Amino acid sequence: MVLVAAATWLVGQTLVGNLRVAVTATPETWQADQAGSLTVTFRVEQGQLEPGARLSFHVPGSWTAHALHQHERDGRMYAQQPYDLLTKELADYCTLDPGASGTTWTLEVVEQSFDGTYHRFAREIVLTLKSGTLQAGNALTVRYGTDQKPIHASFLAETARFHAKLDTGDRVWSALAAPQVTTTAHAPKKLLVTAPSQSAIGRAVRVHVAAEDHLGNPTQLPPDVLLRPVGTTASPRAVVTGTGTFAESTVSFETEGVHRIEAGNEELGWFPSNPVVVSRGEPELKLYWGDLHSHSAISKDGVGENAFVFARDHANLDFYAPAEHSTGDRKDEGITSEEWEEIQQNVRRHDEPGRFVTILGYEASFPHPDGHHNVYFANARAPLYRQHEMGTLRELWRRLATDRAFTVPHHTGIRWTPDGGGGAATVFDEDHPLRPLIEIYSGHGQSERYAPKDPLSYDQMLMVQRWKNWFPRQAPETPDEYRALTGPVSADGPHYARDAWTAGLRLGTIASSDDHSARPGQPSKGLAAVWASRLDRETIFDALRDRRTYGTTGQRIYLDFRLDGTMPGRSVTRSSTPRLTLVVHGTAPLEWIELLKYDRRRQAYDVFHRWTPGKPSFEGEVTDLDETMDTFYYVRLKQEGLVDGRPVMAWSSPIWVERNASPSQK
Repeated sequence: MVLVAAATWLVGQTLVGNLRVAVTATPETWQADQAGSLTVTFRVEQGQLEPGARLSFHVPGSWTAHALHQHERDGRMYAQQPYDLLTKELADYCTLDPGASGTTWTLEVVEQSFDGTYHRFAREIVLTLKSGTLQAGNALTVRYGTDQKPIHASFLAETARFHAKLDTGDRVWSALAAPQVTTTAHAPKKLLVTAPSQSAIGRAVRVHVAAEDHLGNPTQLPPDVLLRPVGTTASPRAVVTGTGTFAESTVSFETEGVHRIEAGNEELGWFPSNPVVVSRGEPELKLYWGDLHSHSAISKDGVGENAFVFARDHANLDFYAPAEHSTGDRKDEGITSEEWEEIQQNVRRHDEPGRFVTILGYEASFPHPDGHHNVYFANARAPLYRQHEMGTLRELWRRLATDRAFTVPHHTGIRWTPDGGGGAATVFDEDHPLRPLIEIYSGHGQSERYAPKDPLSYDQMLMVQRWKNWFPRQAPETPDEYRALTGPVSADGPHYARDAWTAGLRLGTIASSDDHSARPGQPSKGLAAVWASRLDRETIFDALRDRRTYGTTGQRIYLDFRLDGTMPGRSVTRSSTPRLTLVVHGTAPLEWIELLKYDRRRQAYDVFHRWTPGKPSFEGEVTDLDETMDTFYYVRLKQEGLVDGRPVMAWSSPIWVERNASPSQK
């Protein structure tokens, strides 16, 4: 940790002893991802700097990831270069102007954040005065970004502080009043239109409309956006825009059935909502949507802030849990004690039962064979068990046994490079009560099965260039030069949901984004669907633990799969002719729906039935006359078309069928 002394702060400048130094950064406003150069100026207003003095400024991670371009090593072109090369190459983006002071300086790029901790992207640029004096009225100017190597502003619409420090020569840093630089969103490219998945006749439904630019940033909602029904009896109405990035309006439906709303205008286009299933009365169980896995700048490989606000106001999620890394890349603190307190406060502050539920969580990124697991708590206050202190997943489970908590594994079959050994691949060798679910899909790809050619496999997703984002290799908008790059791959082995189920683990399915830019709930990165009686923390937590769940790639597809009335996640005693029913309402026409059955004798998965609806809504029923063995069923489906270049899918939790079902599993 870097020692930082106290200093007296003035507006735009800082008094350190008898020295007063002002720091400015220009331009102060950029558009997100804009290329150019940033000029940082240190001006001595009082006193002077002697040889041995140091100045530094901290570049936020969202401003440095632009330099993580493709890199060749071992005869392969990788989608992202090693992080230590980022440190070496950032110096090439800087030029110094000592002004009229007659001084000489050295420049060094240091792999650390302003507080001295290691961050995968954040860097400090340290300037050391070697000769001459920087006197009052003189300034040192650093141009960050050159004509040959321009920088890119953060791809996030945010206000970032370029922290600055001063060491007068005694090896003690003092914080300087640092400038802020704002990146603004671009014009809207699309609208996100969401509504509750269920309602009753005559009940007011809240329709949420949010504007988004081409980088996924919330942006100003146009003033002339309209809502209109898609084959329903709802009355069209204008969206109340105000001055914000989202707006809400209410509609009601007077008939049973599946209803959809769309929002837009002739210039921007029209954007449909998720389906709303309307019944005569309130359903006993309601369908809620959330993201249980996203990162911000608190994680030492993430960027951005205010994820809770994004989840509530932009993504319009029903529930949300942060999952910051408890340990950093170098086996040090990921979440600090102060940050853990901040996370808990945010969970308490943003929780609003009936509107927006927050769940406390974090990530424990164990290596192979344990794999990465997220931890979730029923309470808003809980201990933080960092994985480098726990050592193993079993020790973490032992510590969590006294808490109301559970864990969920994710990207269970990933290897970070083709020669990366076990990477983070999970070996499923124990059906533990603190592991009721698996994250079957995230922004990294699908964890259902080993299928490296699948368009949703890890192999087909590339983290390219500066956006710290995953791009489908074959997506139309992916540049041709990226398609041959090497990135993460699928590990061939028993690391996937199907392998866990084969081994006897009772895991329900969810999906969540694993976003690293404080932007949960994106429409192609993964959503968790939960059936629950009401929207509050305890009820959602219990529904997750009870596996009343399914996962989608991010679209709010209505999926109601049952066996003799029993919902997924449960075990039932075999009836003579089990009746399997299916109701699906998609956000686009359904390309296919598969009902899979596990053959225990062959240890194989068979497509028991396959439908090709070709339309957005489908209802089906089938019976199974084979009574010879215990088994389980689950549903997987695919919609027509792509969202953000990715196929659209959903996966149910399994229903287990036994001759004598365990009471604890019923």
